[in-house]
Amino acid sequence: HVHGIISNIVIVKADGAVGQNEICYVYCGDTRMMAEVIKVIGDDAYVQVYDSTRGLKIGDKVEFMGHMLEATLAPGLLSRNYDGLQNDLEKMDGLFISRGSITDPIDFDRKWEFEPIAKAGDKVTAGSWLGHVKEQWIDHKIMVPFVMQGSYTVKSVAAAGEYKVTDTVAVVTDADGNEYNITMVQKWPVKQAIRCYAEKPRPSRVMETGVRAIDTFNPMADARTGHKLMERTIIICNTSNMPVAAREASVYTGMTIGEYYRSMGLKVLVMADSTSRWAQALREISNRLEELPGQDAFPMDLSAIISNFYARAGLVKLNNGQTGSVTFLGTVSPAGGNLK
Repeated sequence: HVHGIISNIVIVKADGAVGQNEICYVYCGDTRMMAEVIKVIGDDAYVQVYDSTRGLKIGDKVEFMGHMLEATLAPGLLSRNYDGLQNDLEKMDGLFISRGSITDPIDFDRKWEFEPIAKAGDKVTAGSWLGHVKEQWIDHKIMVPFVMQGSYTVKSVAAAGEYKVTDTVAVVTDADGNEYNITMVQKWPVKQAIRCYAEKPRPSRVMETGVRAIDTFNPMADARTGHKLMERTIIICNTSNMPVAAREASVYTGMTIGEYYRSMGLKVLVMADSTSRWAQALREISNRLEELPGQDAFPMDLSAIISNFYARAGLVKLNNGQTGSVTFLGTVSPAGGNLK
């Protein structure tokens, strides 16, 4: 239950085990608001709520879910507009997002034309390609879920045809003979990097355009495909006046989706506007937790948080010999006069 309230930071008195970054729901009347555990002291869990806490009272109910903030990964992500929690904004009514609003990130009723890649008897691991569907004009790979550990043997793969994302498209077995049904949809905690690859080499080559003034800033050229850019774009919207927790979550959600498409052997560009706004969100949270401030009141570990996040980008060599990459561009927009 709620034990204390500091803006969108809520102190919860827990009656059981609570994990760092665990997701919970705070109830304000009939409204169910998502929150994330950011600190635990004894049986007090400090959670940041992704919505306004106006009207919340001491003693209100809190329900813990036992998992971190997760992204839904499946065909149907391209061309959609999400908030930082991967709620589909176009499915929400009105111009403003109501508190506690939750929408499905994909269409679970739509059928996709599935084509198998793997066959019975193949050895697979997390991230291995089992089949593919056409998403817009992108070849969307259906993979062994990233959460699965160890090696598996493919028992069967569905025949070519139309399936929903929740239909079983493959069955794999582990060394003990246990069977696992695999669908087209999987979930992954956004604050953990997806590492289902063989190698992540250090950068060794700079893209050159031949124009010295442009090459100085190392731009990334865009391939001409004849299709609209929005057909292969996913937008995650969080303005600076949205709750601080939602602003922080948005960058992690975007990077996780980028890593998902990288695992398909694609070249992905993730752009964040801006790293400065994200840092300001971290500063607000740090101040409310009464942590030791660093320069300009930013958290002491700000540089480590940002560098660890940027390190999730890069080129990887997949287990099947293919390569994929995530290029991250984060803009910087310092406060007026703070240009040092």
